[in-house]
Amino acid sequence: EDACAMASCCRPLISLCAGGHSRLLLARSRALSLLASSMQHENKQRTFVEFAGPGQVRVGDEAVPSRGLNEVTVQAALSAISSGTERHVLSGSLVAAAEPADVSIGALNSEAPAWPLRYGYALVGHVIDGSSGFSSTANGTRVFCFHPHASIANVPASDAREIPDD
Repeated sequence: EDACAMASCCRPLISLCAGGHSRLLLARSRALSLLASSMQHENKQRTFVEFAGPGQVRVGDEAVPSRGLNEVTVQAALSAISSGTERHVLSGSLVAAAEPADVSIGALNSEAPAWPLRYGYALVGHVIDGSSGFSSTANGTRVFCFHPHASIANVPASDAREIPDD
């Protein structure tokens, strides 16, 4: 059986096994399990996954960017890592093709990808700041959205799709 080199079990990661097979791992990062507090999200840190180059993935922390007028802020519970798409990114073939990652997903923008690259498109979490000029999504609402892997994400209110809690 292939032996995989794995980083910390409490961070989202992609592990490549001997023979080049990728595994789908859904793991909660320490930031994904943070409880919402009275502190404004602008003062919080978030954890993100970034493809640094072919075969290189890093997990980092940064300040949460300010939310735009038509956006809601989502605290991620899960961010799915696809064994196909992320392997395509990790191998370097997406950047080598010099074509936009996915023009239908606004968070990935429409420019040709370059290193370092943040990717991902299946994030589920709860709205922690839904008040904006264009949205009245209630805080605590469980949503699905297209966004690169991050523990906290600002997404267009129209892209945050409410899903049932069960």
